[in-house]
Amino acid sequence: MDDDELIIYGGAPHAFTVFESDRYREIPDKRSRARFLDFLSEVFFEETSGFEEES
Repeated sequence: MDDDELIIYGGAPHAFTVFESDRYREIPDKRSRARFLDFLSEVFFEETSGFEEES
């Protein structure tokens, strides 16, 4: 894990992962969670979970 990465979820306001908020956005929330789990897997297990970005 030597590369830095910045991911921007277009149209997702600050706090878009807070359930029951008017700012909650389901699709960016699911994508960000999958990326986060990949990050944890890479850091702690040195492998990825197979997340593939949708086209």
